[in-house]
Amino acid sequence: MLCAELMPEEAFDGITPLLLNHEAPEVALWNNHAADTTNTDELWLGGSLGLNLTGSVPAVLGYELGDARPIPGIGEPVFADSGSTLGWSFVPTGPIEIASLGFYDSGHDGFQEPHLVGIWDGQGALLASGLLARGDHDPRIGDYRYAAIEPLRLEADNTYVIGATVPLGLFLTPTPLQFDTYPYHNLEVATLATRPEVTIISPSLHFLGSVGPDGSGGPGTLNFPDQAREDGYYLAPNFTFTVVPEPGTLAMLAVGISALVRRAKGTGPSRVGRGERGWR
Repeated sequence: MLCAELMPEEAFDGITPLLLNHEAPEVALWNNHAADTTNTDELWLGGSLGLNLTGSVPAVLGYELGDARPIPGIGEPVFADSGSTLGWSFVPTGPIEIASLGFYDSGHDGFQEPHLVGIWDGQGALLASGLLARGDHDPRIGDYRYAAIEPLRLEADNTYVIGATVPLGLFLTPTPLQFDTYPYHNLEVATLATRPEVTIISPSLHFLGSVGPDGSGGPGTLNFPDQAREDGYYLAPNFTFTVVPEPGTLAMLAVGISALVRRAKGTGPSRVGRGERGWR
């Protein structure tokens, strides 16, 4: 089921808790050529679950998924294989610091295949990447599991791209082929919510691979997704971030702390003595 566990209140310490309630009894999550239809009740967004994300929040907060439209109605599908990368571009409205990179966990039960997630600048230079392991090892916040990275600062008003590999898995295995699904073309656009510090520019960027006769195992290879497709929302990847304080804010904070320290040490202005005039 697409029903998150109800987490204890202490799991929300240090991170902004966000609760998204919606009614979508039948949720179809399109990946390549098949849909996984299941039920959903409440989606929790919050709680670190062991990941050091103190004060960081997801860029994409939530959305509602509707019925998936037939593949012929949306044109050629994106191949899901180890050479394909799907994602979206965005512009920070102020300086931010990326804390972790994530991938969509449709059933809240872990991944069938490992995934790589990367951040590029607008010219295609890879700035950082993270690996999401197979299974449920990586901690989950809402609908995404995250892997921590070295803090990455992104500047205001610059374009960046986030993308993830989408391996399909191997066909020639004893068990039936199972792969990870994610939002594709079935998003209710009016419900898409992001943090105000992040503006999505193109929601459906891709680099197409090609599925071979034996399928493709993960985690695959990251390729800069620079091709846009109309009427799609490739929200397989996500990230968490913190807002970088402006220099003026830091200066005022430093002055305030200095004043408090002086007062605590008794070095601030004080009376010379009872009945005396002046200051020492």
